[in-house]
Amino acid sequence: MKTLKIACLALLPTLFAAQTTKAQEFKNVLLGSWNIGLPMNSDYLTKTSFAGFRVDYRRFIKPNLSVGFSTGWQSFEQYFDTQSYNSSDGNTTVTTDMYRIVYNVPFMVNAHYYFDAGKYVKPYAGFGIGCMYSEQTAYFNIYELDDNGMGFAIRPEIGALINISDQFIGNVGFNYQFATNKSDFFNINSLSELDIQIGVGFRF
Repeated sequence: MKTLKIACLALLPTLFAAQTTKAQEFKNVLLGSWNIGLPMNSDYLTKTSFAGFRVDYRRFIKPNLSVGFSTGWQSFEQYFDTQSYNSSDGNTTVTTDMYRIVYNVPFMVNAHYYFDAGKYVKPYAGFGIGCMYSEQTAYFNIYELDDNGMGFAIRPEIGALINISDQFIGNVGFNYQFATNKSDFFNINSLSELDIQIGVGFRF
C-alpha cells in the first residue's frame, strides 16, 4: 500500500503538467463584440453608430493562423432638420424633417494571422470576404420609404486577442468594411464604414 501511495504521488507532477498542456491547446475561439460603426462614403448618413454587435468563430489551423466566419448587425440612425426635397423627375417638392435609418447584416468568411508579442497579447491582421444585407429607411411626416438588397462585401482588419485566463479571452479590433449595396431610390452607390470592436470570448 505504501508503495502504491508513493507511485501515485510521483505521478501527480506528470498529471498536472499534462492537464496544463491540454488547457493551453485551444483550437477554437468564439468572440462576441460590441461594434461601433462610423459611415464613410454615403451622404445618406454620417452619424457614428454605437448600436452594433459582432460574433466571430475562429478555428486555429496553425499556432499563428486561423480561419472562420463572422456575422453581426449595425444600426445607423440620424435625424435631419426640416428642409426641402425634390423628386427625381423635378415635378414634386416636399418640405419636412426626416429620420434616416440603415440596418446592415454582414456574413463573412475570415482568415487571421497572429504575431508573436508575448504571453498575454496576440496582435493579428485579418481579411474577410462575403456578402451584406442592408435596409435603408426614411421616415417623414406620416410617410415611410424603404429599400433593401444584398451586396458583395470585404473587410480588412487589425486587432489583438488578450489573454484573461486559460479559457477566457478579450478582443480589441479595428476594420474597414466595404459593400457593393446600391439603392437608386436613395442615391446610394455603395456602403462603407470604419468599425471598432471591443469584446470577450472563450477558447475551447
